[in-house]
Amino acid sequence: LGIACGQDLRRDRPGEFVSRGSYADLKASGEALSAEIDAALRGFDASRLDERFVPPQELFGEGTPREVSRRDGLAHALEHAGTHLGHIQMTVQMLKERPA
Repeated sequence: LGIACGQDLRRDRPGEFVSRGSYADLKASGEALSAEIDAALRGFDASRLDERFVPPQELFGEGTPREVSRRDGLAHALEHAGTHLGHIQMTVQMLKERPA
């Protein structure tokens, strides 16, 4: 949502792929992230969806940053979240089917 909502985001990409903590920690992190997303979207001005710009490298991810619209950024964020939801669903399914 950094691209779509114009938020200044700092990422620790390697740290995002490290598993640690309890279920309670995961739940608290998920709830905090959900609140951040809600706040970002509540503050977003939909009239800015077609603004085009070249985002900074840390918001763009891999590859050379290219011009995008905030609409593109929002669509990508939704698609990416859907992919991660699929990962979560598959992980839960595997854990439920694992022999005790």
